[in-house]
Amino acid sequence: MTDPRVQASRRIRNHFVAAAAATGAIPVPGASVAVQAEMTAMVVAIAAEFDVLVDLAMVEVLLVKAGFGAAFKTLFMEGARAMGWFGGPAGCGGVMALGASTAALEAFVTGEMAIAVACAASRGTSVSVDDARSTIRRARKDFRRWWEDEGPMAEA
Repeated sequence: MTDPRVQASRRIRNHFVAAAAATGAIPVPGASVAVQAEMTAMVVAIAAEFDVLVDLAMVEVLLVKAGFGAAFKTLFMEGARAMGWFGGPAGCGGVMALGASTAALEAFVTGEMAIAVACAASRGTSVSVDDARSTIRRARKDFRRWWEDEGPMAEA
């Protein structure tokens, strides 16, 4: 049976992932700052479920060490550039969809890593880079299911 703190943390994660998707869809420079603020609040809320101190910087260090950060930003930038070729309303819609899905994926993986870090901290341990890589792999698979079944683009 899953730890009730993990279940509660995943509900928190889902709430903030939906918010990040909505914010990420805004085609305005600087919207990513708001997504970062949402992820900071998410990490703090998850840590509170475990009654430990975890911040976004701790989670992001693990993500980068495990290879998630740099590749993720490159993926978004290249996708945005490709959308720019289309121009007009189609290009704007594409950039909005790309922004929403990218922000949601980043928030989902960050949320899963925050859960792993908080859970480990509550046991007095830490998350290794190998465990972080496993968490990222699992989170990517889980995100696809979540996006299709529960995410903002899921059919009602």
